Amino acid sequence: MLSFAISKYFYMKRTLQQVCCLAALLLLMIACRQPVQKEKSGSASADSARRPLTPETAAYADVNGLKLYYEVYGQGQPIVLLHGSFMTIPLNWSHIIPLLAQNRRVIVAEMQGHGRTRDIPREFSYEAMADDVSGLLKHLKTDSADVLGYSMGGGVAFQMAVRHPAQVRRLIVLSGTYAHDGWWPDVEASYTGINAEMFKGSPIQKQYDSLGNDPAHFPEFVKK
Repeated sequence: MLSFAISKYFYMKRTLQQVCCLAALLLLMIACRQPVQKEKSGSASADSARRPLTPETAAYADVNGLKLYYEVYGQGQPIVLLHGSFMTIPLNWSHIIPLLAQNRRVIVAEMQGHGRTRDIPREFSYEAMADDVSGLLKHLKTDSADVLGYSMGGGVAFQMAVRHPAQVRRLIVLSGTYAHDGWWPDVEASYTGINAEMFKGSPIQKQYDSLGNDPAHFPEFVKK
């Protein structure tokens, strides 16, 4: 079991890195469609993209019974980034935000039960989380935005387009499905074997603990 957990962790990490690279390419294609002020030097632009950013806003929005944690970076056409299962803003988007924030208003949130958004007595569902994102955009007085979701976030993004189409300017789904039968049967069956022990010592568990969550609740979080 331990060897399987280790191999599973490194497979997830490698897959995430590959998807983040793809996301960067797709997002940069979108960003290039926006007007950009000419940089004084190409190296200065590259350096700024590599530096971690401090959010202009880091706060909580009261939506649908949640205190939804969110951050906002940059100026320009808004884009919403929605993370995958077990992930947080820094784990999923730390390398992407500086690239986009050069000429986009980047809105990122941590979904129900993830990161700094505490869980509530409500099942996890794409539909409910999409309604939360809709509420966040209303809270920010943002009429519409490009919406990009990875994995679980892809399902949430898809439901945003279905349930709140007027708020979605462009939809980008990375490695996501809109229904369970979109997975290969053996892939979906493997999810029942995922447990907290697989994440022991991983960045996912460490960040869960470091963001003020009760470590004793981590197995319930993974199971849910």
